[in-house]
Amino acid sequence: MDIMYTSELRPLIFAGGSGMKNLIDEIASVVQRDHGLHIVVPVTDDGGSTGEIVRAIGGVALGDIRQVLLRLGHFAASALPAEQAKACRALDAFLNHRLPCDAAAAKAEWQALMSCSFVGPGDHPLLQDLHPEQVAMLRLFLKPFHARTQRAPAAAFCFSNGCLGNFFLAGAASAYCLDTGILALEFLFRIPSNFRVHPACLAPGNARTVGLGLAMEDGDVILGQNNISHPPVCGGSAHVVEKDAERQDPLPAKPSDLFFIDEWERRIEPEVNPRVLEQVLACNVVIYGRGSFLSSILPSLRFPAVTEAIRARADIPKVFIANGVNDRETSHLTAGRAPHAMTVCDMITLMLSILHVPDAAYLEYVTHVLLPENGKVSEGNLRAAYPGLTVETIPCLKGKQQPTYDDAVIVDYLKSLVEPEAFLPEAKLILSDDVHI
Repeated sequence: MDIMYTSELRPLIFAGGSGMKNLIDEIASVVQRDHGLHIVVPVTDDGGSTGEIVRAIGGVALGDIRQVLLRLGHFAASALPAEQAKACRALDAFLNHRLPCDAAAAKAEWQALMSCSFVGPGDHPLLQDLHPEQVAMLRLFLKPFHARTQRAPAAAFCFSNGCLGNFFLAGAASAYCLDTGILALEFLFRIPSNFRVHPACLAPGNARTVGLGLAMEDGDVILGQNNISHPPVCGGSAHVVEKDAERQDPLPAKPSDLFFIDEWERRIEPEVNPRVLEQVLACNVVIYGRGSFLSSILPSLRFPAVTEAIRARADIPKVFIANGVNDRETSHLTAGRAPHAMTVCDMITLMLSILHVPDAAYLEYVTHVLLPENGKVSEGNLRAAYPGLTVETIPCLKGKQQPTYDDAVIVDYLKSLVEPEAFLPEAKLILSDDVHI
């Protein structure tokens, strides 16, 4: 199947790994190959498989990077010849494979994989249908990761529910650098060179890890992204993240600020990935979401250089895509201990506050808000609170249990914002003196 690249859409998306899967496919199918699609993902996750890597080895969280890379690979495979597409599907299955939840069984399966020679697809059942160059690349990064787990400074590395794709990227970061692992997967999946995933930051800098903290209006704090978003439920495993919103309690108080922490839970200010700033200059629409509000969207925007760069692009639309339902991150207890579901207006207000946006400057950061038809999240006082903000309702797919956007309609709407392009072709970033690209 040939992929048609027909649009002038050049989006930069700030989102997480799981909330954007279908929208990625829709946007990728229309953007031009020479402009491409760029997605910025957070690196603060400390739960599940990626959390164990961060705990034992350090570095940035890899789960969202893997999810978006594999989704782009899934899209790219649709345009490949049958044999290449088959090998890419096999690679996708390998990198998405999870070891058993039982720690002993997981370690045994991992050791069996590491004991094979990786000289060809026949060495191990998981390697079947892979191309020899894929097998060689897996060996190049998985073997260093295995060696690194043998000398983990903390307690012995736990392979329970471990994701092989996360191990692959961690091996690249340990032996070379994270960018090397990202480029390797883009090559193996034949992802177009301008379809890129950008970690919000590439390394913790002077810290060993980059985590997330949330301050509350009552003075309390929650430390760790998993505790903010998906705290373990009774009887759950630390290595299996519970994502069912109905099983999660709301936040204990109204959130007021979001910040980065190191492994000692001290506040830090890591450096932003410079490629994110480059893409703010190159794009013609900035998209916030979809995804978890506090843990997927806001962390990548929390860098002062990013917010300043977005502010300087007064020539492009900046679109917030609201979720269809509230979850733990957008629900909290009031001072009287009553549950409160945030409205979209509440979210925009909190976002602007966390990013330290002056009250009168909101249109420099958000120009459009998209809401799902029959969505379960109230709009609130959005239009009155933010005059000039364009609010649009997008149709949803029929027959779904939860409000689910028709992503083709979203893409058509985004195209309408930039065709004909309203911004100047030679637009330049005008940044404050302390921000550099």
